[in-house]
Amino acid sequence: MSPVGRIVVFFRLGPCGGIAAAASAATRASVISGEARPSRADQGERRQMSHTQNQTGTPALVINTQYARDLVFHVPEAPAIYTMQNLRPHVAVNVDVQLRQLSQAPAMFEVALVIGANALAGAPAEGQPAPAQAYTIELAYCAVVTVTVPSPEMAEPLLMVECPRMLFPFARSVLADMTREAGFAPLVLQPLDFVALWQSRRASRDVNRAADSVAAAS
Repeated sequence: MSPVGRIVVFFRLGPCGGIAAAASAATRASVISGEARPSRADQGERRQMSHTQNQTGTPALVINTQYARDLVFHVPEAPAIYTMQNLRPHVAVNVDVQLRQLSQAPAMFEVALVIGANALAGAPAEGQPAPAQAYTIELAYCAVVTVTVPSPEMAEPLLMVECPRMLFPFARSVLADMTREAGFAPLVLQPLDFVALWQSRRASRDVNRAADSVAAAS
């Protein structure tokens, strides 16, 4: 089994209210060896309510269920890619958070943490032929949640920060298992800063609104 080389993580603003890109062009995630399996305590939280509570003491965010909605894995250069010596894939990862409202009373949403990875046989170099593609993978790991807060402003950080933060360990485990079973080193990502991503999304939204206002006034 070949070790993983460099992993670069990109955050993009996707459809259905995705997370915006961070201020920097890319955020690097270091690689950790071994498998990314949630602890027994994490597994026990799959159908339990989160610790986030509103002012009345009742849970503000309840995870009703969670599931892998979509999982696509492709090794376009098989079997030749498996004969390469000292393969250290260069992996680019896209992360997106998508939100879809299912009902208003109660306020129920589907939150999707979408993680896609494109792995090359080596790091691209200017003036050199593009490396062979090792694999591509895309996972949409979702939860159906109920939110009990008085305003959309209070619901947004729960849906765009707290919920994907709780889903991430399970999504990371699926990615690690899938890449390992496909004959590659497990793809294991460090935890992501969903607060920074949400703040960047809000800043991008404010810029777009200001630009629309200027265009309407002109």
